[in-house]
Order: sequence, then structure tokens, then C-alpha cells
Amino acid sequence: MKKWLIPAGILFLAAALALIPVVQTRQLTINSSYFNVYQGLAKAQNWAKWYPYLKTERASVQGDSVNNFKIKGRSSKIELRTIGLAAFNVNITGNKGAGSFQCVVTANPKMNVTDMIISRHYKLLGYLQAIAGGDGDETFIDDLKNYLEDPLSYYGFAMKLQTTKDQFLIVKDGKYLTDSVCPDNIATLNYLKNVAAKLKLKTGELRLQYVSAIKDSTSLILGIAIQGERHADSAVQYMQMPGSKVLAGTFKGKYKDRQQLYRALYLYMADHNMHQQTKPYETFINNQLPANDETIVDMQVIVPYV
Repeated sequence: MKKWLIPAGILFLAAALALIPVVQTRQLTINSSYFNVYQGLAKAQNWAKWYPYLKTERASVQGDSVNNFKIKGRSSKIELRTIGLAAFNVNITGNKGAGSFQCVVTANPKMNVTDMIISRHYKLLGYLQAIAGGDGDETFIDDLKNYLEDPLSYYGFAMKLQTTKDQFLIVKDGKYLTDSVCPDNIATLNYLKNVAAKLKLKTGELRLQYVSAIKDSTSLILGIAIQGERHADSAVQYMQMPGSKVLAGTFKGKYKDRQQLYRALYLYMADHNMHQQTKPYETFINNQLPANDETIVDMQVIVPYV
């Protein structure tokens, strides 16, 4: 027997072993609705919102924009193909997260929770190299999960669920010309502060609640949280605000643009099957009310919900 056959056989065996297919499978839970998870994955236009390698570069889409498509960026190429009900083959090339994947989106019994089963296909050599290189089991699905679970990323604003405590407020309601609401609010706030000082009440956070807007007039309630003994005084009304569960969103920018936050909050509530309990109200850092719609504000919109 020729001596060279032995090392040749070893090399052939090693080469054959290196090509053995290996499948790594994991299940991931995403705290978002089935619809949002499916749309995030199955629509080509949504990948640029959450996949990090497409966020900063232009990409072209080939094929259908839903369920079967190719996305080509400067450094990445993604090909998605539907293989069954909410099941996809995904091939990614050109970046650290490259690979061949199969993923299945499944509904979870819990509301607004979705499960994802993702399998990554390797050749044995590639699998061993991935382990040696310190690659974890994170995939592009983890990027989708982080995006959907972060309100700032998905809805565009920081939001959080809170529970408020019972509070007493001194309040003043009124109907004002829409064009003069902001200066009228400042005048009302100063009036309430003067009343509180007269009654020796310690004041806290203000709350501004818009009740309705009809043609050129706006009805609202402005109040300040108080501490101290309450006195009968015809110049002021007292209001007890019971504690409740609230969704709070943060906004920084021109006061007139805060409606973007309102829309995002309502979308969040719809996505999470939450129901508005009372009208939302606004609070402001250091109780600084805007002088007009162009004023830059740092504020929160608070929505009580059930």
C-alpha cells in the first residue's frame, strides 16, 4: 500500500467531515403583537427600520415587497423567501450576521407576545469556526426583537407604564380663543400660584388637560398638585385625582409638534389592547408652560388607561 494514501485518506475524511451540515435552533420570545412581528420580518421596507446594516445605507429591493424579496445594500444582501404559513428562509451575506436561516413566527397564548423559532444552517467547519471566533447565538431576529420592544425605536418616543398616587389639586377650567391658549394658560398658572400662596399651600406638578376644541375656542383644565390643609375659597376649585395606571410618553421639541407623541401613544395602546380611561394630560419640566406653539418644550403626555 502506498504511503501517500494514508494522509490523502485523512485529508479526504477531514474535508468530508467539514461539509457535514449542522443546524443550530433556538426559540425567542418577542414582547410584541404577532402582526407587528410578522410585518417587521415579511415586508422589505421594514428591514431598514431595524436591521443595523441597512439603517445607514441606501438599499434596493427586487421581487415582491412582501414575503418574497431581495434587498441589496452597500455592504449587505438579504434574500427572504416564504416556505409556509409564517415560515421563511432568509439568506444574509456581506456582514458579521451573515448566514442561512429558517424562521417561523408563532402566536403565543399571552396577549401581545409572539414566539419565533429560528434555525441557523452551517457546515461543520463553519460551525466550529463560529464557536472558535466567539460568535454567540444572536441573529438578525434579536435586532428585530430589540427594535419592537423599545418604544423609542418603534414608536419614535420614550414611553413607560407607571402607577400614579392619589393627589389633590387646585384647578381652574375655562374656554379660550385657540390662538391665545398658551398665554392664557400662563396667566391661569400665575393665578393659581397666587391663590396657593395666599392659602399657604405647598404646590407641586402642574397638569394641563385639553377637554375639547370647537372652531376657534378650546376648553381646558389647568391644575397644580397641592399639599396642606384645604380651605373653602370661592376663588379656586379643588379636585381629587385618584391614583391610576398610566402610559407616560416624553416629548422634546416645538409645542405644536407634540401631536406626534399623542398619535404614538394611541398606537401603542392599540397595539397592547389598552383602553383610555380619561382624557390625557400634559406635564412640563419645572412647570414651564410654552409661551406659544413655537416654544421648545420638555414635557410628558400622560394617558390613564385600564
